[in-house]
Amino acid sequence: MKIITGFVIALVLSSYTFCQDASIRKLQAESARTIKKDIADTSKKNWKAGGSYQISAGQGSLSNWAAGGDDFSLSVSTSLNLLSFFKKEKTSWDNLLNINFGYIKTTSLGSRKNDDRIDFVSRYGYALNKTLNLTTLTNFRSQLLKGYSYTETSKGYFRKNFASAFLSPAYVLISQGLDYKPGKNLSVFISPFTARWVIVKDDSLSARGDYGVTPGQHSSSQLGAFATINYSRVLQ
Repeated sequence: MKIITGFVIALVLSSYTFCQDASIRKLQAESARTIKKDIADTSKKNWKAGGSYQISAGQGSLSNWAAGGDDFSLSVSTSLNLLSFFKKEKTSWDNLLNINFGYIKTTSLGSRKNDDRIDFVSRYGYALNKTLNLTTLTNFRSQLLKGYSYTETSKGYFRKNFASAFLSPAYVLISQGLDYKPGKNLSVFISPFTARWVIVKDDSLSARGDYGVTPGQHSSSQLGAFATINYSRVLQ
């Protein structure tokens, strides 16, 4: 009985060793195998897009308050920046959208916004040569929420006066001209033909003739020339 038991144990150990050797050889074969890489994607994308979002907040308080400071202050600011670029052969189309908003509250001034901007720029170009493009530029600017001006009363309080709102005002500009790009960082745009519209949608602001519109009218237009110089560089 002891001999048979010993034989069974030896057989089991031999089987285990054989299986273990087979597993090792399989792993060695797998590790030695050459992996065939996929063919690289050589297609060129015509559209490129991206963006960024930022938000910041600050709070301050003073003890033993003295003139020149507030015993409490709170500020919040946020910005959203989106971009998309199209490039195909001689045609290019660049789009930028910037939205900024800021809010502040202090003991002396109360609550009010300190920044409110919508700015959209679209530039469509056709390359005449390596540095010169025939370009159409469109720009839209307005704001999100109602805005107020503040006048101080004789009692030291501030009175709110309604001053602006979404599309009141709004500025629309369309320019046709030439865009000179001698390098990646510099762009000089000159337009001898530019149209500009001022929009005041709110009836009360329109009735007062704010922002240059004729009282009672909701828009005004102007013709003229336009030029911009843009230089950008990434600092490392």
